[in-house]
Amino acid sequence: VCLQNSESEIRQKILANYIGKEVKVLFEQEKNGHYSGFTPDYIKVSQKSKKDSCNQILSVRITGLDRGVLISD
Repeated sequence: VCLQNSESEIRQKILANYIGKEVKVLFEQEKNGHYSGFTPDYIKVSQKSKKDSCNQILSVRITGLDRGVLISD
């Protein structure tokens, strides 16, 4: 259990380093106006958008982190 907590803490710190940075994301799914996809490093990103982003690679700025998923604007 202790090792799992350490891994989780390390992952959160790594993900937090993305906040404020611009990354490329391949958006693959849409649900209720939220698009999700992955960076080239296979990190999940979610973005709310009125524009269809499915099957597109977009450069987005990471603005937050929610339950292990990066949030973009």
